[in-house]
Amino acid sequence: MYKISIFNQTDHKLPENKRIVRFCKQTLRILNVPESKFCELEIVFVSPQKIASYNRLYLKHKGSTDIISFPNANPDKSGPESLGSLMICPKYLDKYSLDTFQVIAHGLLHLNGYDHILQPKIWENKLNKLNYELSKIQF
Repeated sequence: MYKISIFNQTDHKLPENKRIVRFCKQTLRILNVPESKFCELEIVFVSPQKIASYNRLYLKHKGSTDIISFPNANPDKSGPESLGSLMICPKYLDKYSLDTFQVIAHGLLHLNGYDHILQPKIWENKLNKLNYELSKIQF
């Protein structure tokens, strides 16, 4: 069972939570994350200032960005498995005309161990397959 928590710390209008949850569940199924395990995922929508501070602190990059993925570094084998957290900046998405769902898919790929910088061909293949499968589903 997937437990997906969504927190909007902005006044930005977002897609409905149930649409985001449905999208995440379908994406996780396509990525073969087993539903038999209890998996937790947290998605937090934040301001440009907040994501810029996290970007600087954790990634040593300057300025805001669309998304930062925080994989769970210390899974507790006795309890629910946390996939990690996604921190998303809606204003950044608007500024660059980025789709919320595509950005979430990007983050979920990262949380599942894929990296577009270290493994560009594997990333591209996985992203293309994911986009193809998701194109057949309505959210």
